[in-house]
Amino acid sequence: MSAKLTCALAALASIAAARGETATLGAARDTTLFESGEALSNGAGSYLFAGSTGQAGGPATRGLLFFDVAGAVPSGATITSVRLTLHMSRTSPAAGQVQIALRRVTRAWGEAGSNSDGLGGGGGGGGVGAPADVGDATWRYNFFDSSQWASLGGDFATAVSASANVNDIDPYTWGSTSAMVSDTQAWLNNPASNFGWILIGDESVAATAKRFGTREGIAAERPVLVLEYDSPITDCNGNGVADALDVANGTSADCDGNGVPDECQPDGDGDGAINACDGCPNDGAKTSPGDCGCGVADADSDGDGVPDCLDGCPDDPDKAAPGACGCGLADQDSDGDGALDCDDGCPDDPDKIAPGACGCGADETDSDGDGTPDCVDGCPDDPAKTNPGALGCGVAEADTDGDGVPDSVDLCPGANDNLDADNDDVPDCADGCPDDSAKTEPGACGCGVAEEDVDGDGVADCDDECPDDPDKVVAGECGCGEPEVDSDADGSPDCVDACPEDAEKTAPGACGCGVGDSDEDADGAVDCLDNCPETPNTDQADADGDGVGDACEAAAPGDGGNGDPNGGDGGANDGEGGGGGDANDPGADPGRDTPDAGDESMAPSGLCPIAALCVMIGTLMLAGAARRRDWWRRYG
Repeated sequence: MSAKLTCALAALASIAAARGETATLGAARDTTLFESGEALSNGAGSYLFAGSTGQAGGPATRGLLFFDVAGAVPSGATITSVRLTLHMSRTSPAAGQVQIALRRVTRAWGEAGSNSDGLGGGGGGGGVGAPADVGDATWRYNFFDSSQWASLGGDFATAVSASANVNDIDPYTWGSTSAMVSDTQAWLNNPASNFGWILIGDESVAATAKRFGTREGIAAERPVLVLEYDSPITDCNGNGVADALDVANGTSADCDGNGVPDECQPDGDGDGAINACDGCPNDGAKTSPGDCGCGVADADSDGDGVPDCLDGCPDDPDKAAPGACGCGLADQDSDGDGALDCDDGCPDDPDKIAPGACGCGADETDSDGDGTPDCVDGCPDDPAKTNPGALGCGVAEADTDGDGVPDSVDLCPGANDNLDADNDDVPDCADGCPDDSAKTEPGACGCGVAEEDVDGDGVADCDDECPDDPDKVVAGECGCGEPEVDSDADGSPDCVDACPEDAEKTAPGACGCGVGDSDEDADGAVDCLDNCPETPNTDQADADGDGVGDACEAAAPGDGGNGDPNGGDGGANDGEGGGGGDANDPGADPGRDTPDAGDESMAPSGLCPIAALCVMIGTLMLAGAARRRDWWRRYG
């Protein structure tokens, strides 16, 4: 027989065995209903009762029991047998054998803190009940005092699930019956319908009650429910093969040996190891705590065999603790002087741990005992000198003024060379600026003022009115940065000369640059604006608005107001009436003759008998072409 077949048969056998399983349950709740006008119960008492008590009128008692079937039997199982065992611990001698029926309760009920232990006659057996606590079940209330039974004494099925004949003190068992199997199977399939059973005895006559132990009572007398059932054949991974066979043939792992494939069990951190077998069920990177514990990686960054969580120097493969020198530095003593290299100023010199004045490897010998080692003592054998000075080692240097500076090198004999107020290494006695560390002489600017020449013009800024203008040292009329140019050489630089190209003027005046503001006829009107520049006419009258003052028109030679004294030539340009006016010129005055395009000369000699006078008048008339045209019209 092959090993594979053997395993399969073993799995089938285990499946068969699993189908006949047993669950033993203790009561989850139990109490007694007492027939009474008062609200009585015994939720926390040690006993429950069924039957009529021996009190007057023989009031009835009924016991309630609840077992959590769904909490003990796997869902899908088939219940095959049910047995309820109760321990009867007290009865009336006259009661004899009594049949006590078990019926299925159809409404929820409660168990609270009422307790009748020690109450009642006959040694206080508890059969009289105790005042109900809130939530207790009573004859009237299923939950005192907020919810009532539909019927007094409890709501239950008419059919009897099982019955037992109870006589003397002893354990008694109800079932197994098909009704009990049916009740518990229904409770397994639908746990919300489970309200337990009620025990009802002979209530027709007095003193038939039987007392049974409860879950609060003596352990050996507590209610016990035994269920036998067949477990369902499970296929949790849905592969069509029973879980037991999956595990048996190796298709599925079962690390905890519970018969359930690992893939069907919780794996909280998703690392492939189910929680039951995972030493770190919440750490997806680990299945066991290791050295660092769950949630901390067992990393060894420096590869020294010590995990980082325990390594005081996780990045130093040579150290697991900082030691004296710290991580990254070896705790070594190269020169064997007892001082670790990290604290040794001279790690290779066994005689020194600090360089001293002479440095590592050099002895700090002081031959003359003057406190200055030979390595820096200019006179190692002269205790009075560390520098040869002017006279050399072995020869004392006189210090007449007692300032500690030998006379041979004393810059200020008779004064203290050690006084240096501005700390410029020049004694005050030799410092022309003892309070100015940047100068030892006043220079051009004096102490406290730097001898700077920003514009490089050779004049220190302190004396330069234009320190940023290399071409000027005084501002002049134009100011720094502006040259003092005088283009017309009139003594006024261009920057303030409104006529920089006119040597006669520094301002345009009335006539503008290049034209003099003269007044030849002294009439108060400058010539360039005077309508009669040679004849004084302060009023500048010009009755006909022709631009020539009336004073000049009255004085024009040869003009008597009757035309040209020389007469016209009768041509087209001659005016009529003796004046010679130009008929082609609608703007010409009658009696005036104006040259036309046919004239060979603008001023024929015959028309101006005094040529010099004509030239003089033409030169003086500066009023423009209109004025000249009118002059020709009037005098030509």
